[in-house]
Amino acid sequence: MRMEIPDKQFYRKKLNTSQRKGHTLMQNLFFLRALAEQEVENKSREPSFLDSFNDIFQTLQNGYTLLAFLIVVLLIILSIFSVRKRAKNYTEKEINSLKDNGKYIPGLFVELNESKEVLRYFVYGTRWKHRLIRKFNYIYDNVFGDILKKGTIENNLKFHLSPFASLDEIEAAVDSCREYHEEFKKRNVKLKPQFQESSVLFEIYHYSFSDTLEELRNKTKSAKYNYLVLTGSAGNGKTNLLCSLSELAILLKHTVLFLNSRDMPTDISGHILKCLQAHKKLTNHKKFYFWAVNALLWLRRKKFFIFIDAVNENENIDFAKSIQTFVNDMEAYHCFKIIVSCRNEYYNEKYAEVLSHNINQEHLVYDLRTGSYPHAAIERLINCYKSHFKYEGYISNSVKHVICEHLLLLRIFFEVNKESDQDILSIEKYKIFDEYIRQVKDRSTPNIEIILDTIADSMLQSMSFEGIESDVLASFSQDEITKAFDETILLNQKLVYNKDTIARQEKEIVYFVFDEIRDYYIAKRIMQKHTKYGLIDSDAILNDIQGICNAHVSCEEGVIQYTYIFFKTANIESEEREKACIQILELYRIHDGHKPRFYRTHHREEFSNYGLKILLTSEFPLSSFELDFIRDCLKKAPNEDGGKVFDTLLAGTIYGLPNDLNLYFNILFGIKDQEDIIKIYQTMSEDSFLANTDLPLDLVQIHKDLNEKYPERAVQVQMAAELFLGLFILHDSNYENELKNYFYTLQNHEQIYNEMKTRFEQAKGENT
Repeated sequence: MRMEIPDKQFYRKKLNTSQRKGHTLMQNLFFLRALAEQEVENKSREPSFLDSFNDIFQTLQNGYTLLAFLIVVLLIILSIFSVRKRAKNYTEKEINSLKDNGKYIPGLFVELNESKEVLRYFVYGTRWKHRLIRKFNYIYDNVFGDILKKGTIENNLKFHLSPFASLDEIEAAVDSCREYHEEFKKRNVKLKPQFQESSVLFEIYHYSFSDTLEELRNKTKSAKYNYLVLTGSAGNGKTNLLCSLSELAILLKHTVLFLNSRDMPTDISGHILKCLQAHKKLTNHKKFYFWAVNALLWLRRKKFFIFIDAVNENENIDFAKSIQTFVNDMEAYHCFKIIVSCRNEYYNEKYAEVLSHNINQEHLVYDLRTGSYPHAAIERLINCYKSHFKYEGYISNSVKHVICEHLLLLRIFFEVNKESDQDILSIEKYKIFDEYIRQVKDRSTPNIEIILDTIADSMLQSMSFEGIESDVLASFSQDEITKAFDETILLNQKLVYNKDTIARQEKEIVYFVFDEIRDYYIAKRIMQKHTKYGLIDSDAILNDIQGICNAHVSCEEGVIQYTYIFFKTANIESEEREKACIQILELYRIHDGHKPRFYRTHHREEFSNYGLKILLTSEFPLSSFELDFIRDCLKKAPNEDGGKVFDTLLAGTIYGLPNDLNLYFNILFGIKDQEDIIKIYQTMSEDSFLANTDLPLDLVQIHKDLNEKYPERAVQVQMAAELFLGLFILHDSNYENELKNYFYTLQNHEQIYNEMKTRFEQAKGENT
């Protein structure tokens, strides 16, 4: 249906009215244009001057649009050229704020393990491609690599990369080789006939190849991808790492924006423009803004890094979805690289889908690992903490060894000893925990003990120790709860789903950040419940411990350990103390007819028998019944913990702990059975795959290091080597000669050798 068009008299009347009212030029032009269009539509007369005016108007209108466009472009250009400076100012302000409240200590979590090295590849990208190629080629530039290169039947495998290989080619080579070694693990690989006997080598040592390739795979993906999800448990350094990474990228002249998710709205793009102080007119042109910034960065061969820390701390229910949308939108801009960090439990329960599964672009989900750190890393870590907390005392090696087992323990230790010059030669962790809680109470949170008591009692009542519903703290004010969470590293909150229900309802729970503090506090509440007026009801305590043991809950071993320590230090009769300790050890007694557990690949990383751990990792002198318990465990299951017992007591010698190799030999020769002694002692050398008799540890180097400062400890290492060489013949004759050429030429060789020989010969029992 054709629309009715007003006649020209209508427009003339409008024009006259507009002129009388003093309308703007553009409004008058509108009416003139309409009048001209009406003249053409009616075709009542030949083209007039209005036709020409219509062309002029069109030109003016196009010019106005062009002018507006040019203004927007100019604003963008001005913003672009200042974007790096503005991003740097914002990021430095955020990082300085984290420094002020103690959440970021520069230098921490930098070289403790491979975590930051993996993320360095995210920053350097293709500039570090040559490192990846060199690391890959190094894996196979040896005898093992020669066997694979000549003996493999697979034609699509690459064991050497050219210097010009792309990141895609590196990733493909790493993935294919990794899968290849996994097939060796399953014994599915056959080499060429002349190399077939070598297959067993790769079946045995496939973990070495797989672990190295997995690490290289993470680095390659980190360098290649523009999006990375960083996960980790509370307190293991995610914020420290992102701050340190931000400072690195700034030094490399990249554009860096560090964002704390707690302060962010769901409009992430708009928030970024706000942080960059972009002109308000640009808020409607975000895509063009990012496109222009991306183009400039591409010309300058630089990147724009956006680090979003602690996604789980944003309480807006739509925020997670907005992260997903933002990351997917930013895929179009290849110079933008994004890292988001999230706590493990939140990621697994709530954020995995939006942060990873629904992301369109390829990405890496990288979990921060914790574990034992090399000596140099520990020294650097200790020095950094000492400087930050202004501690000027001396810390013994034995204390360093203990406090570096966990980053949270390290933090608590230095908070307790802040601005102190006291020398610390030994440590008892439960005393550190007690002192930290006292300081928190005095400093900021007067009711912290009442809050902890409430949580621990609720856990004991429900026999659920992973966390309790936050409603349990309803009697406390919001200010008290906030201080307990924000001003300590004791407690935190997380979301969980009721997976067993149809609705899968979400709930918030409160939990202890550090499992060891939880275990200590649960044990403490049990002791307090059964101790009145200085009288201890040992039977009631042991009854509660038996209940925890029967329930097989997560805190079982830690609670039992602290209970054992309580009885060792309690002011009670020696007979009552021994009775209680024996009852606890009986929980871990190895019974006759015990079937050895599966010989684990990493069997020396942790004790199989927790009773042994309780006894050998404490600093208390061991009684005769405790020594008998250790001997009984070693006799009945030497392969389960024999190697770990030796490693633990060797570490005692190295770090100067009370339980050292002298205790080891006391236990060993106290068995009074030479056959059992040989079975137990050879476990010090057994690796994960072959029960060979090659020493797994460089006793020569350990002896050299100790002999310079602690010659009495070096003698203990020499005793271990002399006994081993006297009892066993090594498979590797060259290595055996190397050991003998060192230890047999020491000045006290004859004395130590004869001492160990005599002690062994005197260990005769019924079966000898």
